[in-house]
Amino acid sequence: MQSRILGILNPYNFTKNEIESLPVRKKVRAVVFIDSQTLICVEELYNGKRILGLPGGAVEDFENDESAIIRETREETSYNITTIKKIGIILAYKKKLYFRNRVLFC
Repeated sequence: MQSRILGILNPYNFTKNEIESLPVRKKVRAVVFIDSQTLICVEELYNGKRILGLPGGAVEDFENDESAIIRETREETSYNITTIKKIGIILAYKKKLYFRNRVLFC
């Protein structure tokens, strides 16, 4: 089953040719609810500003998406997640690396 692309972020307006030459790094993010009204977020520093984001990070060479999201969520929130459902991909084009974020629902 192919993952659905949920969005494309291209803040630097890269052309199609530029995008094809960018290195790829896969990252995962988790959408984690601890009850019907509480979403877990992590505080991050982005361009000198504090923002709220979803737990997650890079998929290491030895990992698949599911093991990476379990590890990243545990590292950032101390929660051990058990139910994982992939809901889509966000393509985010950055200056240093091209991140393909697989969004996982946990």
